[in-house]
Amino acid sequence: MAKLDHFIYLVSSLEEGIAWFESRCGVSPRYGSSHQGLGTHNALLSLGNGMYIELLAIDPEQVGPDDARPVFLGADTPTDQLPRFVAYCIRIEPAGHLAEWCCTVSQECGVDLGQPQPMSRTEIDGTEVSWTLAWQTHKGGAANLPLGGLTPFAIDWGNAIEIGVHPSVSAPGANNVSLLGIYATTPDVAEAKVVLASMLGADHALEHTLYEGESRLRLQINTPKGEMFIG
Repeated sequence: MAKLDHFIYLVSSLEEGIAWFESRCGVSPRYGSSHQGLGTHNALLSLGNGMYIELLAIDPEQVGPDDARPVFLGADTPTDQLPRFVAYCIRIEPAGHLAEWCCTVSQECGVDLGQPQPMSRTEIDGTEVSWTLAWQTHKGGAANLPLGGLTPFAIDWGNAIEIGVHPSVSAPGANNVSLLGIYATTPDVAEAKVVLASMLGADHALEHTLYEGESRLRLQINTPKGEMFIG
């Protein structure tokens, strides 16, 4: 079964992005980690119910002003188009079935997320957090994101939610921020419906909020400072 897991919100500066969320939402996203070798770093805000927002930005300690920008997950999106949601991820449950699910999706709708890759990070308190990611389609730059980022990539978190290390449980917002709705526009609604039905199931979250237009994903969330739209 596929469930919504997290949404990648690309910002030009992680510090500015954290400050903006704290000002608008009343909750400050927690710094996550630096993605060594990938050129980015992140901060996390829980949406509760097994979901969270990942603020993603170029890490200035890894990428200088004259260096080429990272391309994974649309990180090379022009800064004048930021902030925006560039991608999102779905969680495959039960654990241990990600590879099988990827094969099924590839056969049904032609989306090949590639071979799942084991990944991990160490939290500030020394806790090791691990997961498996299938995201081959999201490594070719913003211009090549499938359906402009509306096609998700996929993750297997193992028992992260149960033991409390999944960001929806451990990040700020877990008890006072929630997702109210997801809205998207895409130039090809017909193709998007086929892909999303295969990857998320027939009764998916975007079934009735998908419209024709420029590729864009928006979230409606409830926060300590009230309801708001992001994206």
